[in-house]
Amino acid sequence: MSLKFATAYPERVSKLVLIASAGLAEVRHQFISNVAQIRQEDGTAPVNSAIIGENDIPKEVLDFMNLIVASYNPIQHLPVYTDEQLQQLTCRFFLLTEKMMLSLMQVNRHKGFPV
Repeated sequence: MSLKFATAYPERVSKLVLIASAGLAEVRHQFISNVAQIRQEDGTAPVNSAIIGENDIPKEVLDFMNLIVASYNPIQHLPVYTDEQLQQLTCRFFLLTEKMMLSLMQVNRHKGFPV
């Protein structure tokens, strides 16, 4: 929603932080296929390494992601913003991707910090 607003009204946004933001790339077909194979009767799919495609995901992260999935009502058709739309952004922005979050958690765990 914040990216949609920022591209529609760039003059009204001075800073933007995107955390694992949708709309910057298409959803991977393999991800959709993996979810379809383990979808439960209530429509949810438990988050695990097979779904995400990563093997080094800390248990705490998986637990948190499953907590989100338990009450998540997904948007069926996510827009993907064009380069032209993204170039309209006049503000500073920071994009924190899923891989960056996992890397930061691994560094913190290695240093003995709580995750």
